Amino acid sequence: MQQTEEEKERQQKLARAKDHLKKAQKKKKQHKSTESRDVSSLFTTTPTEESRSPLFSPPPEDVQKASEWDTLQASLENEVDNSSERDNKQPNAQNNGEIELEHSLSAQQSEIDNLKKQNDDNLTNLNEKNNTIDALEKTIVELKNSSTDNQELTTLERKVDSIQAELMSNRQAHDDTRSTLTELEQERNQQRTENETIEHKLKESSEQLLRSKLDCKNSREELEKVRQENTTIKEQLETSTKTSEELRNTNEQLNAQLAELKDANTEKQRLEEELSKLTIENKTLISRLTTLDRDNASLKRTIEESQDNLSLDKEASAIPLNTNGQFVTAAARSLIPSSVMHKRRESLQMLKIRMNSQVSSPEMSSINEEPRMPRNQFMTNDDPLFFCAACETEEDQEGQGLIVL
Repeated sequence: MQQTEEEKERQQKLARAKDHLKKAQKKKKQHKSTESRDVSSLFTTTPTEESRSPLFSPPPEDVQKASEWDTLQASLENEVDNSSERDNKQPNAQNNGEIELEHSLSAQQSEIDNLKKQNDDNLTNLNEKNNTIDALEKTIVELKNSSTDNQELTTLERKVDSIQAELMSNRQAHDDTRSTLTELEQERNQQRTENETIEHKLKESSEQLLRSKLDCKNSREELEKVRQENTTIKEQLETSTKTSEELRNTNEQLNAQLAELKDANTEKQRLEEELSKLTIENKTLISRLTTLDRDNASLKRTIEESQDNLSLDKEASAIPLNTNGQFVTAAARSLIPSSVMHKRRESLQMLKIRMNSQVSSPEMSSINEEPRMPRNQFMTNDDPLFFCAACETEEDQEGQGLIVL
C-alpha cells in the first residue's frame, strides 16, 4: 500500500513538474518574442557605450524572470531526470527501504537503551535516598529518645522532609520515565510488528519478484519452445500441403482411372449381356442347326432313297419280268401295280447287296479249290436268285407279286 501511494505521489509530482516545464517553455517563448519585438537593435549598428546603458538594454525584471524561468526549467528537467532515474532504479527501492527501516530501528533501540539506563540510574538514586531517609528517621528516633535538643530534630526533620520531597519528585520523574519507557516499548513493539509485516511484505515482494523473474524466464523458454513448435508446425504444414497436393493429384488420377474402370465395367456388363444374348442365340442356332442337320440328314436319306428308287426303277424297268416262263412286254409292264413294283425294288436291292458282297469277298471252299468267281450279273432262268413277278391272278388279287428265291 505504501509503495503504491508513493508511486502515485511520484507520478503526481512528475505530472506537475511536466506542467510547470510546459508553462515555463511557453513563458520563455513569449519572453523571447517580446525581446524580438524590441526595436532598439534597429537604431544601433555598432556596440557603443550608449547601447550598454539601461535605456537600450532589457529591463532587469525581465532578465530576472528569464533567469528564474531558466532555473525553474533546469530544476524541472533535473526532477524529470531524477524521476526517470527512480523509474529505472525501481528494483533498488526495496533495498533502500530495508536500510532505512534498519536505521530507524537501531535509532529507536539506542533511545530505549538510554531510557533504560536513565531508569536504572533513577532507581539507584531512589534506593539510595530511601536508605538515607531510613537512616535519618532512625537517627531522628534515636535523637528523640536520647537528647532533648529540639533544634537538631527540627533540622533533621526538615532535611527528611526535603529529602522526601526530592524523593517524591524523583518518584514522579521515575514514573514519568517509566511511562515514557512503556510507551516507547509499546511503540517499539508496534514498530517491530510493523517492521515484521514490512519484512514479510518485502519477502513476499522479493519472492514475487523472483517468481516473476522465473516466470519471465519460463515464459521466454516457453516462447522459444512455441517458436520452435511454430516453425516445426509450419514445416509440417508445408509438407502436409505438398502431400495433400500430391494426394489430390493421385486422387484425381485414381478418379479418372475409376471412371475408366466404371466405363470398362459398364462395357463389360454390356458385352456380357451381349455375350449372354449371343450364347442364347448360339444355343438356339445350334439347336436349329441340329434340327437342320437332322432335317438335312433326313432329306439326304429321302434324296438317296429317291435316287435309289429311281435307279431301281430304271433297273427294274430295264429288266424284263418273267411270268410263267413268258417275257412281259413294256406295254404289259405298265399294268403291274405299284405294290408289286415296290416289292420288286426291295428284292432287287437285296439282290444287289448280295451280289456286291459276293464280289468283294470271294469264298474259299477248300484249300485246294480255287475261289469261285462271282455270279454273272446277267441271270438266267435256272439261277436260284432269279425272281419272277406275276401279274394279278386269282391267287394274288391284291396285286402283290411273288418273289421266288
